[in-house]
Amino acid sequence: MPPDLPPDISLRHLTYDAGHEPVWQAMLSADERARMAGFAHAGRRRAFLLGRVAARTLLAHRLALDPTAVPLRVDPDGAPVVAAPSTPALYVSIAHSGDRAVAAAGHRPLGVDLEHVRPRHPNLHRYLLHTSEYALLERLPMPRDEALILCWTLKEATLKALRTGLRLSPRTLRLAVDPAAQAAVVAVEGRGTWQARYVELDGAYLAVAFPDGPATPARPASLEPGTADAPRTTRPDLRRDARPPHGS
Repeated sequence: MPPDLPPDISLRHLTYDAGHEPVWQAMLSADERARMAGFAHAGRRRAFLLGRVAARTLLAHRLALDPTAVPLRVDPDGAPVVAAPSTPALYVSIAHSGDRAVAAAGHRPLGVDLEHVRPRHPNLHRYLLHTSEYALLERLPMPRDEALILCWTLKEATLKALRTGLRLSPRTLRLAVDPAAQAAVVAVEGRGTWQARYVELDGAYLAVAFPDGPATPARPASLEPGTADAPRTTRPDLRRDARPPHGS
């Protein structure tokens, strides 16, 4: 898992296993099972299941509850939240990629993202990065395609922590990455500075973003872009053969 996370932040990582699916489905609420059944694509149903089970098992450990009793709800803006009073408040974020999912929880706003390293559209950097950041792809000690995925993961984790998703352009975020520390500082126009930690995990990057400063008792919230839970976004199709993102 990413190094040097604040002690209040914990993570749960899951890989899909068909043999566990009946047990995992039994952990979901009735609303979650209904929503999962509404996805036409089997991969989308699997991703939803993995994300919810990762969150439920992580929160069950932290709240000393059975996973089925975890009060995981969806806010009016589409964000999954812990609908139980706690002091300080407990925040949650969910991400999935392929047959894997991760959940993060902590006593501060946070966001988690998980992205597999694979070729993406050659113009993705124009959607993702401010022109002042283009040189970062050459400075990072990894192939350019891999550096781009790392930047994507760091920015999307921060956008989740901000609870904007891709309604806020990734180009409004500026990255300063320290590969030796597996850390980044993310400056967001008009929204201050955020911290991020990352790790390469079996062909994928996992990143967690959180604000500077101590844990907070504010209202818990998290965003899961790209799912039926999340507000509508303009996330581009990141496949190599996809059309360039709008405006690229």
